[in-house]
Amino acid sequence: MAAFQSVRRNSANNAFEAFLPATADAYYGETYFYTATGGAATSLAIDTALLYHAFVLVATAGLCSGFTHKVGQANAIASVAENVAGVSYKVTTTGNHLLVAGEPITHTGFTTRTTYRGKFIVQSTPSATEYVVLGTYLGTDTGFMKRAFTLRANTGSAGIYRVVHSMSAEATIATTTFKVEANLNISDLDNIATEINYHIAGKPLEASCAGLVTIADGDYLWLSMANLTDATDIAIRHCNMNLSRV
Repeated sequence: MAAFQSVRRNSANNAFEAFLPATADAYYGETYFYTATGGAATSLAIDTALLYHAFVLVATAGLCSGFTHKVGQANAIASVAENVAGVSYKVTTTGNHLLVAGEPITHTGFTTRTTYRGKFIVQSTPSATEYVVLGTYLGTDTGFMKRAFTLRANTGSAGIYRVVHSMSAEATIATTTFKVEANLNISDLDNIATEINYHIAGKPLEASCAGLVTIADGDYLWLSMANLTDATDIAIRHCNMNLSRV
């Protein structure tokens, strides 16, 4: 329930004045990845240049009210098969994908069937190593499935939220530019995006951004990253994503 304006009488001067009453339905969520002092940064594999990759980090849930947190997950894709002709195809992974219907994922790699690349919503999970996405089957291929760490809005949490994300990370090689963007389901949030050029390899730099977004019940919020220069990896030291309803 959004805050609404009400009216009360001021006992001091007997005048009526407007006020915003307190609400008991404050919703917020936080998830973060932390590297201890002296610890090694965690590498995020970049499989394809100029393509968004989900942040596959085993992040930690912070304070959450009205949101459900889930850690990142990645798997190699062993094969692709037709599910419904012209409508959907089935993906087989080399290990347990740990996905559920409705979750957003990214497909990277796929050197033969490049139309399999991109962002998708899991339609169903026939088995622990199979899932279905919408798209036209064009033949089998191999690639990578990535699910970012996510915050999912529980029932009753719909509203307008302020989203903030930040990270400190190291590029594998110098003069590499990375772009980070927030996503709502499989929609790019162009108002919550940033990019940074790493002019020195192995030196952590910080990138952050904030913006507003309308979230519905059941929506997923997550982060993706693209290497705008080449297909070299990036290593994450710290990463945070949080949201609060306005």
